[in-house]
Amino acid sequence: MTAQQAIEEARNRGIVLTPAGEKLRFRGPKDALSEEFKHEIKRHKPEILNLLGEARSTYPCSMCER
Repeated sequence: MTAQQAIEEARNRGIVLTPAGEKLRFRGPKDALSEEFKHEIKRHKPEILNLLGEARSTYPCSMCER
């Protein structure tokens, strides 16, 4: 799974990923975040933070959370 795929999978599961400095915050249904998926997100965390940061600078914030 790539960082982009992890972001898309999170969106499909109803999970909102939000960059907070060097941290990545999760918001969504508790059962949507399995241990395996959590591991994938942690594995790609630097790339995900970078991609989300680029999206926020390109699109309004409301677009980033779709």
